[in-house]
Amino acid sequence: MAGEKTFGRRFKVCRVIAGYDTLGEASKATGLSKGSLSDYENDKRLPLLPAIAAMADAYDVSVDFLLGRTDTTEHDGRTISI
Repeated sequence: MAGEKTFGRRFKVCRVIAGYDTLGEASKATGLSKGSLSDYENDKRLPLLPAIAAMADAYDVSVDFLLGRTDTTEHDGRTISI
């Protein structure tokens, strides 16, 4: 569905907001493979808890925001909404 907030879309938005323009950069920051990150962002599979925690830490967002439990978070002193 157009405009639907999928987990994958949210993961990608968080990565870009954090300043990681490529999956390679995000891979180094999270310790997750580029393939896994690509699968998550393209909704091919869902990450396990350790991967979710790694992304939340590297992207400097809350797990709740990453998982869509809230649509706002603080990042670098500003409020981000999706």
